[in-house]
Amino acid sequence: MARRGDLQDVELVEDDGGPAPDAPRSLGLTLGRSLPRRWLAAGAVVVAAAVGVSQWVATTREDAAVARLSQVPGVLAPVDDVLEVGRPVTDAEAEPLPTSGGATTLGADGSLAYRWVGHPGDAGWSTPLLPADARLAGAAHVRSASDCRTDVAVAADPASATRVVCLVADGGVLFTGDGEVERVPTTAVSVVVLSVADGSVETRWPVPDGEALAVMPGGLVAVGALRDRTAVVTGYDLLTGTERWTYEQDGTQLTGGDGFGGPTVSLVRAGDLLALVPPGRSTVLLSTSGERVRGGLVDPEASAWGVAPDARTGRLVVSSDTVGGSSRSTFVAPDGDEDDDLVLDGHPLHVVLDDRSVPGTALTADDESVHAAGVGSRGGRWSVHVDRPGFALVVRGRVIVASAHGVTAVDGRSGNVLWRSADQDGLAPGNLMTDGRHVLVAYERTGSDAHAAVVAYDPASGQEAFRAAYPDGVEDVNPVGRHLVGTDADGQQVLLD
Repeated sequence: MARRGDLQDVELVEDDGGPAPDAPRSLGLTLGRSLPRRWLAAGAVVVAAAVGVSQWVATTREDAAVARLSQVPGVLAPVDDVLEVGRPVTDAEAEPLPTSGGATTLGADGSLAYRWVGHPGDAGWSTPLLPADARLAGAAHVRSASDCRTDVAVAADPASATRVVCLVADGGVLFTGDGEVERVPTTAVSVVVLSVADGSVETRWPVPDGEALAVMPGGLVAVGALRDRTAVVTGYDLLTGTERWTYEQDGTQLTGGDGFGGPTVSLVRAGDLLALVPPGRSTVLLSTSGERVRGGLVDPEASAWGVAPDARTGRLVVSSDTVGGSSRSTFVAPDGDEDDDLVLDGHPLHVVLDDRSVPGTALTADDESVHAAGVGSRGGRWSVHVDRPGFALVVRGRVIVASAHGVTAVDGRSGNVLWRSADQDGLAPGNLMTDGRHVLVAYERTGSDAHAAVVAYDPASGQEAFRAAYPDGVEDVNPVGRHLVGTDADGQQVLLD
C-alpha cells in the first residue's frame, strides 16, 4: 500500500461519455485516483472564473473607494504621467478658498465678503459683510478682527453647519505690496449671523469692541477683547445679541503680541468649554456660563508655546518647547479634567488632507518621529521613526508622511510601517497630495542634474506608478482646489493639464 506523500503512477482514462467508475464527488484531487479530462477542463474554467470575479470585485471596490475620496476636500482630479501648461489661473481661482466650508474675501475696492462652498464642486454663495472702503482698497493683505465661524464643533464636517457667525470690524492692519504697513482704525464692530442654506443674513447686532469670536453650544456667541491690561470675554445670545455674561481677567501680561497691531486675545472652542488665550501664559478654560474651569495650561518654564484647536480630535492642544530643545503637546480633556489629558511628544502633525478614516487619533511629530495615540477609549499608542517629518495625508486608514528624504506610509491603527519610498537623488519632497488612486509628491530640484517632477506612488505598496516632469518654465507645483497649478519665475500661475 502506498503511503501518503509517496509518488504513484497516475493513468489518465479517456472519457467515453459514460459514468466514470471512480469519478470524484468534488473538484478536489485525490492522490492515486484517475481523473477524466473533462473534469480537469471544468476545474480550469471554474478557477479562471473565480480569478476573474476576484479581480472584478477588487476593481469595483477600488473604484468605489476612489469615488468616495473624490468628495473629500483637497483631493485632486485624476493626474496622469504628462503635465502640460494650460490656461492662466484667474484671480478668483487663485484665491485661497477652502474646497469645503468658507472664508472671508477682501475685494480690490476694500469690501469684505464671506464665500461658502458646502461640498467640492458646489457653486456655493457669497454674502457681503462690509461695503467698499477706500482706506483698504488696493491692499495686498489686511489683518483685521473680522472672522467667521460655523456652529459645529471643531472636528465636525463644516458642511453639516446650519449657521455661520461672523465678527465684522471695519479696520485693521494694512499691508501694501511694497512692504509698507499701516494701521487703519476700527470704528464699528458687529456680529452677523448667516444661514448656510443660502447665505441670507438672519440677524446683525453691534458689540462695543471685539478681536476674537467663538460659537458655542446652546446658541452662545463669545466675543473677546483686550481693554488696557484686562482680557474681557462676553457671552451673547446668538439670535438676539442679548448679553448673558462677562468674564474679566485682570493683570494680563502683554507679551507675545502680533508685532503690528499690538497684543491680541484669542478664543478657541474646546469641546463644550471655551479657551481664553490672552497675551502671555495665562490661558484659562471657561464654561458656557462664563465660569472659570481651569487655568495653568501653559508650562511657566516653556521657552515657547502655542494654543490651538486640533481639527482631527476636536480637543484643545497646548504645545510647548523647552530650553533643551524637546517639545510636547497636551490634548486637553473635553471636560477640562487634567487627569484625562493626553500628552504626546512633539507638536501636532500638519495634516493637509484627512478623509476621517483614522478617527479619534491624536498625531504629533518631532525631528525624528511621528507619534499617535487614541483619545478617550479609542486605539493605542505608537511611534514611528521619520527623519524631519513635514506634511501628512490621512487617507484610507493610512498616515502618509512626507519627510526630508521621501515618503513613509503607516497603518493608522497599529503603527506598522507599510512602505517607505526610495531617496530621490537631487530632489526634495515638496507638496504632498492625492488624486484618490495615487499618493502624489511634488519633488523640487536640489541638485543641478535632477529634474523636478510630480511622482505618483501606489498607496498600498509604495511602488512608483509614474513620474510627470514639470513643464518647461514651471518652477513650483501646488494644489488649488481639485487641480494642479504651476508657477513660473515671474509668479504667473497656470493650470497643469
